[in-house]
Order: sequence, then structure tokens, then C-alpha cells
Amino acid sequence: MGETVNLYAVIPSINRRETLTDLVNVLVNDGVHVIVVDTGYAEPLNFGGAFQTRITILEDKQEPKNVSRWWNMGLTWADMIQWDSADDGNEYVVAVINDDVVAQPGLVPGLADAIIRHGVVASFPDIWGVGRDAVMHQPSGLRMAGYCFALRGSLALRADETMQWWYSDNDIEHQALQAGGVALVGGLTIQHLYPGSTTVGELAEQAGRDGATFVAKWGYAP
Repeated sequence: MGETVNLYAVIPSINRRETLTDLVNVLVNDGVHVIVVDTGYAEPLNFGGAFQTRITILEDKQEPKNVSRWWNMGLTWADMIQWDSADDGNEYVVAVINDDVVAQPGLVPGLADAIIRHGVVASFPDIWGVGRDAVMHQPSGLRMAGYCFALRGSLALRADETMQWWYSDNDIEHQALQAGGVALVGGLTIQHLYPGSTTVGELAEQAGRDGATFVAKWGYAP
């Protein structure tokens, strides 16, 4: 990246201490300030180590569970850290990542680089195996990864909290497409360990309601 860009990541998490710790370690070693939203751990999270100043732990154990609220809490906190910093005039990028993502070094810097290089609002890894960058300005078959994406901080996009469990990532993608575009970062790969594993019971029912909310807002099902 040719300009200085501050890097943040928001990770809502519950009951995945091991995968969360692995992910946090990769991110802080890349110079990312990590904001973990504890959504229900019985014992407090404590990462320790030399990078403690790059980790913020928030709590939101409210019911009903609302992933959009968790994302927004972290995104707003990243804004506050940026505004309070000595280099608050710099651009900044905030990644939103699931706690069951396995990341390699360079993930968030790569997502941020694509946002700056292509002049877009959001980016996501190459989950479709394209092998090269692709920039979208309208909905396409290359749908954004809801479990790992990054946003240009200065645009202050937020999740729609009326979509509590699913489809708020699709909503953010549509906001980003309208605001300046979304980039798929060719060759930047991750592993997503447990897709859909928590969407059962009441949360599965909520996902259905969220789908109806999305259709009412955007006019079609993604």
C-alpha cells in the first residue's frame, strides 16, 4: 500500500477459544488492532502476550442474538480508536471475520490493499477461485464472503440490525456496491471451518425471517 492505512478487525465469538486465539495471533502479528466481541464465553477471554495493546475485548451477551449488532459494535469501536489516535487523518480499513476462519499472514493487509488500489468500499478473499482481482459495481455471481470481508472505515457502513442472523452481509455488500464498489482479491485464500453450523433451531427460523426482510428492502433474494 502506497499510503499509511490503519488496520482493524472485528471478530464476534463464542465457544471457539482455540480457533479464535489462532486467528487473533495471525492478525496482531500483521499489525491489525483486533476487536473481539465476546457473545457468551463462560470464562473471560484473555490473550496476554506482547500484543495486548492491539486487542480490545467487548461483551454483548444480550438476547436475542444479533450478529449485525455485534458487527456494528465492533465497527463503531474501530471508529473510536481511529478518531482517538494521533494519525486519525489516515485512511483505515476494518475487516469483519468469523471466529472459525483460518487465516494466513497478510489477510487483512491484502484486503486493505485491494480497497485502496481499486478505490472501492469493500473487499473479500478469493473464495470463488478466480485467481485474479475482480471489481464489482453491481450484484454478480461473485458474491461477497459474509464470513470474511473488509470495509473502508471512512465510509462508515453499518449492518442492518433488523436482519439479526443472516443476510446482513448481503445488505452490506449492496450498500458497498452502491457507494463505490467491491473487490474480490485474487489468490487471497482462507479456510472456513464450520459454515452454517450455528444456524439451527430458532436461529434457522430467524434466518428465514431475515431473508424476507432482505427481499422487502432490495426487491429480490440474493
